[in-house]
Amino acid sequence: MTFGVVTGLPSEAKLWRKLLPNVEVACFGMGPDAASCAAEHLILKGVTTLISSGIAGGLSPQASTGTVIIANRATNDDGLILECDSVLCAKWQELLPYAMMGTILTTHSVIATINDKSRLYEHNNATAVDMESFAVGQVALKSNLPFAVLRVIADPYNQTIASAFLEALREDGTLDTKLIVKALLARPKLAFNGVSLAWQSHIAHNQLRMAIRALSKFTM
Repeated sequence: MTFGVVTGLPSEAKLWRKLLPNVEVACFGMGPDAASCAAEHLILKGVTTLISSGIAGGLSPQASTGTVIIANRATNDDGLILECDSVLCAKWQELLPYAMMGTILTTHSVIATINDKSRLYEHNNATAVDMESFAVGQVALKSNLPFAVLRVIADPYNQTIASAFLEALREDGTLDTKLIVKALLARPKLAFNGVSLAWQSHIAHNQLRMAIRALSKFTM
């Protein structure tokens, strides 16, 4: 079994490459289209299992910052559902007994407001939201390959992401620091939101690092 990991952010891909150098990793940027291209690229490289991994936004009140999510299914805005590989999920649960099992919702844009998170939770009953997992699952289904999702919550259900930071987010997942500085100079109070988001991302990346290390005990 050869594993291929799709991430939306370069920082997520860096963790996988550093901790599990024998695993193929593709990061083509954020969003379903980029994730599909990354997954197809991995299949051309000969992987036999696709994994979507990285940080995510929390929808469930039980999914706080740093919560590790093993998805048992992925869904999208249209309500379509893809089941994740049950064997992988069970094995990962053994290695990560503290992880939360739940549904991952994939959207085409960042879900930034508390109201939108609450609405999506009520409508989809999803634990977390990202921009890649369902697309990776679709590619896996088309190629008849097993598919799994490992995510860690960064911004929880009650955290808003200021529009200024969304505008500074590039398609490749990096931040335009000039736009951030410009926004902070114009609205200094944004610094509180920025510090909170940065700390949540730091915690999520640390938890992702520990989860990947735990999974290294599996034959990946």
